[in-house]
Amino acid sequence: MSGITFWMIKNPQIVTKEKSVLDAAKKMAKADSDCIIIIEDKKPIGIFTEADLVKKIVAKKKDPEKTSVGKVMTSPIETVPETAAYTEVLSLMRTKNYRHMPVTNDAGELEGLLTLRSLIQNT
Repeated sequence: MSGITFWMIKNPQIVTKEKSVLDAAKKMAKADSDCIIIIEDKKPIGIFTEADLVKKIVAKKKDPEKTSVGKVMTSPIETVPETAAYTEVLSLMRTKNYRHMPVTNDAGELEGLLTLRSLIQNT
């Protein structure tokens, strides 16, 4: 398979939108991940990052146990197909200031996650 699959994280952290922010944060911490993808029917519908945790939960004094991740995720999100070219993805991420980019298959289902770090470190 060509495209950007070489650089992607194959099993990114995922949750459904009904899960609490606390559940999402615990899963992120356990995996040492700075983001988690929110999925519905295997398709990415949002992303929740460490920055979201600080800005949308901590700074606003929201209860992470009572707040669903679906209420504070960044959505909609942009994705790239697994056949996308390295330079195309890197350019898109730099232009739009994205640190994370979900990768999808032809059916729109989550296949992996690209990070700026994974793209730059593995060149």
